[in-house]
Amino acid sequence: MCECAGYESAAEHVKEVKYAFLGEVLSSVTGSDGKAVTTFSAVEKFKGGVPNTVKIQHETDSAACGIEFDAFSKHLIFAVKRFTRYQTDQCEMPSFFPEDEYLRVLRSEAAA
Repeated sequence: MCECAGYESAAEHVKEVKYAFLGEVLSSVTGSDGKAVTTFSAVEKFKGGVPNTVKIQHETDSAACGIEFDAFSKHLIFAVKRFTRYQTDQCEMPSFFPEDEYLRVLRSEAAA
């Protein structure tokens, strides 16, 4: 079962994030091991200087904190970078508060 540490606010969560962007899914490929690589077009970049096209590695099994992304859907992505790969999971993603709260914090930080 996936268990994540909580945050007091969207601002607290954003403070911990290394890479953040609003992205549209271009493709997703899942291997036989249940790990997937989803390619996003970064529509709006907030933190970490991500490239225009970002490949995110993630589990797909929800018990392992995995997530799945539908083709051509848009998502606010929070990620870490391990070695040369961007990675995310349920605990990293902005799912503890409404997305508009996260976007307000991210956009105000970018404007500062």
